[in-house]
Amino acid sequence: IRSVIESRFSKLDKESQVLLSFASAMYEERFSKDIVQSLAQKILRTENLDQSLQDLAVKDFLTIKDNLVSLKHHLIKETVYKSIRPKTRSKIHAVIANFRAKNEELNDTLQQVLAFHYGRAASISPNYLGKAFKNYWDLALDKVQGKVYDYKMAQHFAQELINLAEKHQDKLEKLDDEVLQYYPRIHLVLGSIYRKDFNYEKAQEMAKKVIKLASLINNETDRKLTKVKAYNALAIIYNSLGNFEKAKKMYETCIELTEKLNINEKEKAKSLSTFYLNLSKVLSLDVEETLKYAELACNYKRKIDDEKGLSLALETVLFCYQQIDKPKEVLKIAQEIFDIKKKTRNLNEIALGHLILARGYRVNEDYENEEKHVRIAERILRNNPTYKELEKELILNLAYVSLHKKLKKNAREYLSLFKNLIGENKKFDEEINFLENEIKKIS
Repeated sequence: IRSVIESRFSKLDKESQVLLSFASAMYEERFSKDIVQSLAQKILRTENLDQSLQDLAVKDFLTIKDNLVSLKHHLIKETVYKSIRPKTRSKIHAVIANFRAKNEELNDTLQQVLAFHYGRAASISPNYLGKAFKNYWDLALDKVQGKVYDYKMAQHFAQELINLAEKHQDKLEKLDDEVLQYYPRIHLVLGSIYRKDFNYEKAQEMAKKVIKLASLINNETDRKLTKVKAYNALAIIYNSLGNFEKAKKMYETCIELTEKLNINEKEKAKSLSTFYLNLSKVLSLDVEETLKYAELACNYKRKIDDEKGLSLALETVLFCYQQIDKPKEVLKIAQEIFDIKKKTRNLNEIALGHLILARGYRVNEDYENEEKHVRIAERILRNNPTYKELEKELILNLAYVSLHKKLKKNAREYLSLFKNLIGENKKFDEEINFLENEIKKIS
């Protein structure tokens, strides 16, 4: 069958061969008649190819319906495509990609089309590596960080980029650093997927590969930035594995390298704030160390006006002050968190702010204000259909309010409900034991 198709294809006139060549290279199974004609015109410099398309339909090469073209059989697509010389094939894919990038609005579907065509073009000619890398990178990143997660597709796009880089290893040095850095960094995308699957061995392998491949990047700042991202990934992995000393060392390496980077001060502060915040959450630290790193994170968050990040860092600071029994500082930090969350206009965030402020008043034994803020949070959450996200926090606070009002039955019921909500979570054991003992004391 392929021989028959090849024979029939070779006997077609030039216009028909060019049209059919473009049709065989298209990403979609059905595509616009106007697009394929416009593409062929770029090669043929012929104004009207409508008759040639009709002739191909008559000869059973393709079908035209509702202005859409599709090849009659997958063997026609395969045979015609393979008969095109590699250099011509590369040029056809590049022409399709450039035309569609210029004439269509970019969205996820079009980006997949562009990645396919630039990727096919680049597999033959390294001239198109830059555009292929960029599109595969954007697609992979979107599939792990965008609105809709698709880790399988992210792996596919990442592997396509890696395959191209490995195929043209000797040509990579000619690429601009802006594009070249996608090759080492795409391994971080794969590593994040392995991490989510709890495959920490493969995740470590990817991070270490990034450190090795970073040497390809000519610009010293970009090279160091890439290494920082890899050390950060290793820190997260070691922390997840319970290897806290190694995690701490990796975060410290990130901080040390970042402080020496020749980058915008705001960008530097942003990175340092994240590393210090992550470092404060390493479980092997004592309270003083945790407080020191969390306060450093707060300082950098304030520098860059990152109120959401500041709120997270302040929660760690608040926890530390509570542990070392500094009630006035707890209330001061709780008030700052509340003020930030109040500005978000997000009902759940505002309710959480009230619950955190209630905690501040509780440790200062101001039970009247504690109840006031818990009740406000309760009213907000009961009328908010998404309140389930904060149900545990609300129920725990209601147990405290009942305890301080000496409502033994209510306190016991709220505590029982809280224990059911958290299930086997051991994080709250100390707090539960405290509440149970205090409830028993109520006459």
